[in-house]
Amino acid sequence: MADAKMIAIGSITTFDVKLRDVEKESASYKELVDSVAGEGIINAIAVIPTSEHAGFEYILIDGLHRLNAAADAGLEEIPAVIKDGAMTKSQVLVAQLVANSHKIETKPAQMAAQLMRISQQNPLLTKMELAGMCHRSEAFVDQYLKLNAIEDAGILQAIDDGDIKVSNAHMLAALAKVAPEELETYKQDAITLPPSEFVPKMEARIKEIKSNKVKGRGKTEAQFQVIPRPRPPKILKDLFSQPEAAMKLVEGAETIEEAVQRLLAWLVRCDTASVEEARGKFDAEKASRASARDEKSVDKAKAQYEKAAKIYQELKAQEDARASEEEEEAE
Repeated sequence: MADAKMIAIGSITTFDVKLRDVEKESASYKELVDSVAGEGIINAIAVIPTSEHAGFEYILIDGLHRLNAAADAGLEEIPAVIKDGAMTKSQVLVAQLVANSHKIETKPAQMAAQLMRISQQNPLLTKMELAGMCHRSEAFVDQYLKLNAIEDAGILQAIDDGDIKVSNAHMLAALAKVAPEELETYKQDAITLPPSEFVPKMEARIKEIKSNKVKGRGKTEAQFQVIPRPRPPKILKDLFSQPEAAMKLVEGAETIEEAVQRLLAWLVRCDTASVEEARGKFDAEKASRASARDEKSVDKAKAQYEKAAKIYQELKAQEDARASEEEEEAE
């Protein structure tokens, strides 16, 4: 903290957009406030001077949680490193991203939104330049930017909470570009299925949608497809140690070629039993989605009926009031 100095908390402001909001009701934040109240701020925040914000001397670059915790702990001053030279809003956004990109609490959707803000601030910025500014690879920037295709707040929250793995999130983003209305349909799969199952499933669905579009059919209900998926290594290891189990898989084969084909089909879950199991699961999910749609339709119709009934009652009340006034005037 050699380059840090104590500055008044009241002299610091922040930009209107931030990489992460402060979740003051979270246990971790309350622990931070208690720690600051007892021990003060250990790591200095970073600020830059400003003359464009009335009543403030500095703009925060890094340390939003520490700044808020210090204020909530009742401190009047906080140690800060004051960066030399003016910085544009775009440069501050980059500085925030670099400072937070390696922290565990920085969440995927937040990272994606910040990258998008930087891009919007610099319309002519190339992906390579953006990656260089953030000290990340082009592949990293590309994958996270794609998450911005998802607009569903519930899905974005599930991604940030870790309920949806990043690999599955990328596939949802790809689906959002061709059929955003199907995101809700596959949200639960994205949560429950491992990437090894969800990714090929989504790739097949996206390919199907694009194919139908080329053929002029528009989007159709997803059809069952046999998607080869290798069995887990543990199962293969158990099979290798139990030759008799492998022999049962090829019982009835009349030739070596047929036996090999059966075994290979089993290894990638394309054997008859596995296919029927997958088909049963697919049909059950399809029926569940249809039921959900029916319930939604019923709820929508009920809401429309209640709205119409309310309007009717209001009109009737107005008509009764007018009739009553006319009767009073006649008397």
